[in-house]
Amino acid sequence: MKNCPKCNARFSDTATYCLVDGEALRTMPDERIGTTIAGRYVVERKLGEGGMATVYLARHKHADRTCALKVMSGHLSRDSIVRERFRREAKSAQKLAPPNIIEIVDQGETEDGTSFIAMELLTGKSLADIIEFAPMPLERAIGTMIQIARGIARAHDLEVIH
Repeated sequence: MKNCPKCNARFSDTATYCLVDGEALRTMPDERIGTTIAGRYVVERKLGEGGMATVYLARHKHADRTCALKVMSGHLSRDSIVRERFRREAKSAQKLAPPNIIEIVDQGETEDGTSFIAMELLTGKSLADIIEFAPMPLERAIGTMIQIARGIARAHDLEVIH
């Protein structure tokens, strides 16, 4: 997240200048980095951010294992309907057992009442990164699509719509 030093408007990490007054934006420090969530997840760094949540690399204090921690955006956490939708997403995803679906290992609320989901940490390239500069070879594309279809079929078997 970035903000304007002059008017304090907030912008995404990709923005460079304030649309209001043209000032160069500055990166805002993330207050969650270095903190412990729910007494067990130590937040190490931000992995990504979307419209509904921020995903962090975290380490489970007791198991000494890394995970991806999806924390709902603060402004959304005040909306009970959005919080319930986020909670249902976690519950539904927990029903879906891998393969082809990310494993949800925990869910709960932070000390300030913001919902979070802890999930397995996947490493590697995203599909978008893989196909950005060249099409995928046919054999690999077919294998990838089969894995995606199996994941979606499993979700539909359990009446989860995503």
